[in-house]
Amino acid sequence: MEVTLRKIRHRNQDCIGIFFEKVDYTDEVKEQLRIIDAVFSRTHSCWYLLYNKTNYLKIIRIFDSVRIEDQNGRLIEKVAGKNSRDIPHIVHSSAVSAAEKDNENRQLAVSAKNSAKSPKEEGIIKKDTASKEVSAHKAKNEETSLAKELKFQYLYDYGKYWVVKLHFKASVKKQLLAKKGIYWNGSHKVYMMMRHPKVKKHVAEVFGEDLLPANFYYKESKQTSDLSIIHLSVYEADKRFMRVQIEGSIFLREQVKRMQQARWDKPQNCFLLPASPAMREAIAFLCDDTAAEVREDLPKGYLKKSNDISNRGMDYLKTKETLLSRVPEKAQAYVTALVEMLMAKNYSPNTVRSYTNSFILLLHHFSYRNPKELKESQVISFLADLNTKVSSSSTLSGYINALKFYFKYVLKWENTDFEIPRPKKEKKLPIVLTEEEIVSIFSYVNNMKHKLILMLIYSAGLRISEATNLTWKDISFKEFKIHIKAAKGNKDRIVMLASSLVEKLEEYRKMFPSENYVFEGQIKGQPYSPSSVRSVMNRALAKAGIKQKATVHSLRHSFATHLLNSGTDIRFIQKILGHSSIKTTTIYTHVSKPKYDQIKSPLDGMTNELDKKPKDSGKKP
Repeated sequence: MEVTLRKIRHRNQDCIGIFFEKVDYTDEVKEQLRIIDAVFSRTHSCWYLLYNKTNYLKIIRIFDSVRIEDQNGRLIEKVAGKNSRDIPHIVHSSAVSAAEKDNENRQLAVSAKNSAKSPKEEGIIKKDTASKEVSAHKAKNEETSLAKELKFQYLYDYGKYWVVKLHFKASVKKQLLAKKGIYWNGSHKVYMMMRHPKVKKHVAEVFGEDLLPANFYYKESKQTSDLSIIHLSVYEADKRFMRVQIEGSIFLREQVKRMQQARWDKPQNCFLLPASPAMREAIAFLCDDTAAEVREDLPKGYLKKSNDISNRGMDYLKTKETLLSRVPEKAQAYVTALVEMLMAKNYSPNTVRSYTNSFILLLHHFSYRNPKELKESQVISFLADLNTKVSSSSTLSGYINALKFYFKYVLKWENTDFEIPRPKKEKKLPIVLTEEEIVSIFSYVNNMKHKLILMLIYSAGLRISEATNLTWKDISFKEFKIHIKAAKGNKDRIVMLASSLVEKLEEYRKMFPSENYVFEGQIKGQPYSPSSVRSVMNRALAKAGIKQKATVHSLRHSFATHLLNSGTDIRFIQKILGHSSIKTTTIYTHVSKPKYDQIKSPLDGMTNELDKKPKDSGKKP
């Protein structure tokens, strides 16, 4: 099959346009283009890649015959080969034809004749003109040098933002971020610039030239050119799922990737989502935000409510697939048996991951032998060797729990005398922040959502997962209560809602309305990421100058300790925190302030005596 390459200018970038006849436009060709990360442009009615040698070599490797044309459709005979070090000459650098050059020279000659001067004057004029040309050339170079130096690159539009990539320079970054509407996206290493005339003007002032397009954002009319496409089709291997293929925006691909129920199928090069009406609605929400188009190729009745899988169920499926991919085929039966037993006994996905990873370590140690063949002495030898590599006794206890579970419930070795030695448990005190430090942390968080989620965690002693999975239905504003559902150990509990947060939460809901989760993530209808909360906390700790190794969970420890300091009964604290045993809660008595305030060191009673000077006994030393 023959394809035609032509240099095109797309979104202020030089690109290689890939054109071919409609007859050759098959699914196989589409798949090949996606493999090399080509993107379809509706403006130019072609697929395209950025104009560089790497992309050019990708194209000539997958297509048998390649035809190179210039922008006027003329064939270019000289084409860069596979061994060439230069960028392919798809378009000649000189766009001005010979006729146009002759015409230009003729006009210059006429102009010179009409303005004839004496030799002396002509020499002065020539000298003056030459110096002006040099100055103008220098000024032009200086004007564009900053953008060239930092390799300023406008990528594409994303909603109401221009997405821009450039090399780091502290002074430039400071200038850009000083303008309201320009943000740094750390996940994708790009600048998000509001599509507004003032932002465009500011960027032009920073770089000394106009670098952004004039396609400003208006809510009333969405951008319709170069729309991304989400293609939904049947997944033959499992009819509970549908295939989701994305053409266009990389950001849209990232949005789908972050959906809790999304799985990536590497062989078919697509995402898998539950084939349910609710998931189809979630995709529709996503398309509204990104101005994408949905192409649905699903038979009638394929989307069923019964196909809807809970977030927990999807987490189980992802966990199982990931764990099986870590072991060779001959050992997958052993891993499957353990995973299915843990799931049947309703252990959490985190416990499934932890136990199975520990078991895989044992399998790897014995070259993936059948665990039935292992003897007590071999397992004890493995744990002894592990004890020299693992510093924490709690980590080692986790390995032992995993192995005992496998031997007891999977291999049914309960009636044997097989015993595994346990390490001595460490007794560590929790890291507790003072009330002044808590206030300092909150004061350094400016984002409303970020501050509110940290304040909520501290005000009710929540775990990070409990805060991110909190829904509006779980909050009773009239009774000042929060219903925590399916927390650690699948336990529910009721905690207090701080009265000082009621007004803030209501204001937040008006500004960021959502039907389900209180704190939504980047994707509509999906919860906020726990890792994002940790990042917010780490930044606040750094700004507040707190040197302790505190985490988000330290807010929960601080909440319990401060309640104990204020005289709250320890049994109430136990219920609020959701501890099964009072022994877990009593650890806070070791760090509570009043206990230590009442105790005085014996040294304090000797201070007056120590300050006195010793009497001279009259004896010589």
